[in-house]
Amino acid sequence: MKPMVIAAPNGARRLKADHPNLPLTIPEIAAEAERCQRA
Repeated sequence: MKPMVIAAPNGARRLKADHPNLPLTIPEIAAEAERCQRA
């Protein structure tokens, strides 16, 4: 079986005020997902 990794790029937080680097827009989430895939 191929190893799998599950990522939650923005977790339970929903505001940039919670964390300034939080990916919220589609491009930000897509970029973060790509970084997770390469890790």
